[in-house]
Amino acid sequence: PPLPVALLVAEELAYALAYLHALADEAGRPLGLVHRDVSPANVLLSRAGDVKLGDFGIAKATHLAEITRGGARKGKYAYMSPEQVTGAALTGASDQFALGITLYECLTGARPFDAGNPLDTMERVREARLPELDALDADLATVVARCLARSARDRFVDMTAVARALATARRTRAPASPLDVARYVEANAPAA
Repeated sequence: PPLPVALLVAEELAYALAYLHALADEAGRPLGLVHRDVSPANVLLSRAGDVKLGDFGIAKATHLAEITRGGARKGKYAYMSPEQVTGAALTGASDQFALGITLYECLTGARPFDAGNPLDTMERVREARLPELDALDADLATVVARCLARSARDRFVDMTAVARALATARRTRAPASPLDVARYVEANAPAA
């Protein structure tokens, strides 16, 4: 997608994930929800310009971890975080890593850790060695690099911080609105 549209979509996804991660039960206890499958295939763009995150089939409430099989790898390998590949505990930082991969792909047309087969892809994700970011503007390279930090501690503090960084980047570029998203969908949607 055009850069302004890609950044708007990424910002909207970051806010959607921030909402998901902040959900709490009736007593106000955080549910600890993690999507675990953020990827372009699960980003839905409507003809009205809406941006939606779909496929919550493998989302997991971390406070229910004792009732689900620990260490199970679920999701698309090319969009997993290092902690997801190694079977470590997941937090919203794992979704942030997947959003970083998705953003990188939207900006460059390539996946940052793709390899010839799932095992090699997972190894590249585990190592999280960033490809060259020289093709990206410096501010976007900074956002992508921080989202794709190997250690969750080195990523943005939460998805709201990611959304704010993307909003800042969007302010220095041509504006985009839901109307631009709608036009992009209309121009690229398969004939009905």
